[in-house]
Amino acid sequence: MAIEKMSLLSIEGNVKRINKTLLKCCESNCFHMITDNRSDSESASRKSLSTRSPFDELVKRASALANGLGIEIKKVEDYEDVPYTVSIDFAAYLKKLEERFDKLGEEKARLEQSLKDHSTAIMQAEQIAGLDVDFQELYACEYIKFRFGRLPVDSLPKLDYYRDRDFICYNYHEDGDYVVVLYVTPNASAQVVDSIFKSLYFERVRLPDYFKGNADEAKSAVLRLAKEESEQLDRVNAQIAEMREQEKEQFLKVYSKMLSIDQSYELRQNVTIMEGKFYFSGYVPKRRVEGFKKSLEEIGDVTVYEKPADSDANSTPPVMLRNNWLFRPFEMFVKMYGLPDYNGFDPTPYVAVTFMLIFGIMFGDLGQGLLISVLGVVLDKWRKVKLAPIMQRIGITSAIFGVLYGSVFGNEEIIEPFFKSPSVYQMLGMTEKPEDIFQVSTLLLISAIAIGAILIIISMMMNIVTNFRNKNYADALISPSGVSGLVFYGSLVAAAALQLGFGIPMFTTPYVLCLIVLPLVVLFLKEPLVELFGKLFKKGGSTVEDTVHAVVTYSNAVSDIGVIIPDSVDNPDDILNSNHVKSRYGILNINHLIKLRESKEKFLFYPFEHDGETVQGVYLCLNSDVAAVEGLFDRVGFRKMKMPEHIRDIRKQSRLHLSDTDKKEAKKKKSFGSFFIEGFIELFESCLTYITNTMSFLRIGGFILSHAGLMLVVNILADKAGEGVGYIIVQIIGNLFVIGMEGFLVGIQVLRLEFYEIFSRFYKGNGKPFDPVVVRFEAEQ
Repeated sequence: MAIEKMSLLSIEGNVKRINKTLLKCCESNCFHMITDNRSDSESASRKSLSTRSPFDELVKRASALANGLGIEIKKVEDYEDVPYTVSIDFAAYLKKLEERFDKLGEEKARLEQSLKDHSTAIMQAEQIAGLDVDFQELYACEYIKFRFGRLPVDSLPKLDYYRDRDFICYNYHEDGDYVVVLYVTPNASAQVVDSIFKSLYFERVRLPDYFKGNADEAKSAVLRLAKEESEQLDRVNAQIAEMREQEKEQFLKVYSKMLSIDQSYELRQNVTIMEGKFYFSGYVPKRRVEGFKKSLEEIGDVTVYEKPADSDANSTPPVMLRNNWLFRPFEMFVKMYGLPDYNGFDPTPYVAVTFMLIFGIMFGDLGQGLLISVLGVVLDKWRKVKLAPIMQRIGITSAIFGVLYGSVFGNEEIIEPFFKSPSVYQMLGMTEKPEDIFQVSTLLLISAIAIGAILIIISMMMNIVTNFRNKNYADALISPSGVSGLVFYGSLVAAAALQLGFGIPMFTTPYVLCLIVLPLVVLFLKEPLVELFGKLFKKGGSTVEDTVHAVVTYSNAVSDIGVIIPDSVDNPDDILNSNHVKSRYGILNINHLIKLRESKEKFLFYPFEHDGETVQGVYLCLNSDVAAVEGLFDRVGFRKMKMPEHIRDIRKQSRLHLSDTDKKEAKKKKSFGSFFIEGFIELFESCLTYITNTMSFLRIGGFILSHAGLMLVVNILADKAGEGVGYIIVQIIGNLFVIGMEGFLVGIQVLRLEFYEIFSRFYKGNGKPFDPVVVRFEAEQ
């Protein structure tokens, strides 16, 4: 139940082995590729590989062939026995299959089109049924034209206006709002007569030239022909089906391997070629490293070097969560909020336990809980709904608390509720057994607040441990969710519980001064204390402030491009004056600066040099924003590089000769009044947050009562419906309504408590997801 440990692998080898190496990386399903980070000083001896794949057209041909044969494209894992390795081999294989299929395919297409024509001809013959004219005699006429079709019934009387025209019109039968007609006209008058009928909305029916005899004889002949061709089509389809069964297994293997090779060409953009060798890097789960290395080294002339995951300063290790079967479905909620840092911890078990617990408390019903679990099983097996496994688990906890509440589909007479036990209601100071849960509502609401206080305290402890592990000592000690906040909040909760619950007086002067007032003073003085911690724990003999000041000074001196500060950054000093800043140096296209300006991420970009097309510079961001900002710069094509020597030297000199006066000017000091007002407002906001976060958990008790109230309404309506079928129908509909509506609302409220009252205290979702290179089939894309 932790974050999967990664290893950073550097892979190099003979450039002739690049295709096989990339293919193995795709097939492994465990290799997360990273971009090349070599410095620009090596550009003279490096080159990029072409990413244009010669297999692209072959994949399209194979897809078309699979469609013709009726083969469903699906992934085949085992295709090691496929002997083909180059595009010529695959082309020869496809050509052989295409030659076999083309004859059958052409015959099938001809027969299908012919049957379609026959179907139309039969419909046409039915429209002129009863016409006792030999079609062959009509077709043999040299000096007259005939037209079959239909006229709107309203247009038929209008033909009287054209009696003087050279045509004869025969009416056969009405077909709804139309009448089927045949008109005959001399060749010389055909154009004029056709125009007349067209103006009357005549719709022509073109009869096939193979009609023989009268309409009924022609129809019979077409039916016989259609039957013969339908039998021929069945034989062709049978031959295609036989070919499909013969070739399906091998075809899918060949297709899978060909697609793997084709998509592996996309990875070439991250490969560097130098002096006849290729180089690229990526992350692999530590437990799969040995198998991965062995598969690559079997290729020959390929070497794999393993390094710690965080050994590359220019790359952040990806995060893959690994939990047991009970907690794994709840990873979905963690990913919705954001993955943890690689060196952080996985909160999934905590989320799973608290989510199941709170949902069970709020929606406690034995029958409804079991029904939710059954529905979860059905949705998981039938539709693979991601929420279904979670439904299975929260349904069980609902059933457990339903036993405690004595509720079975809202009925509290089958199982005795806990609050009707003499030991319980007597402890609450009640002399008589409560009739329903509403009489112990005060206990429920106090219990809800207690649950909230406990969860908030646990979240604070997790925040403290996490910050100590990450060496963020200031946040661990001096923050509303740090040690100072924990002492203040925990002391208040403990004192209130002991004094109100057991009558023990806790709010004595020493207790208040040491455990309540002192933590508040520490929180009020947070800013100067954090600055003090930054100086105490500075690294390498120079503070981050010095480095930032040097970068800013040098950048402003040499570049005529303004500093990029997105609108999302209210105060650049929040970044510049922080002790937890990350910086990255690199190059990007100057046209992409507009995308940086419009970004919503929080960073500062200082350009150093530009040549009109590209700009070199450094971006600064807080440690907590590294993942998001790195993603932004990756998307705009930012290529990380080592900082050139001349810039590095000047930066060192700037830091080395930074005078005390410069240091003082680099920081903007606030007046005492400004400091006092801001400190008071932040302290007030923190105290208000403690109260609102705690009171938010009242919804737990509220939903227990609302569930009981809804089921009470259902039972009243069922009683009014009378005994028998009416009672059963009302109970079924009422319970389904409560499960659907209240179950949905409770789920949302629990998720809100997780994200806003619990996660916000200790969790920052800055991790980058583990995204291994894999072969993606059409259904997955």
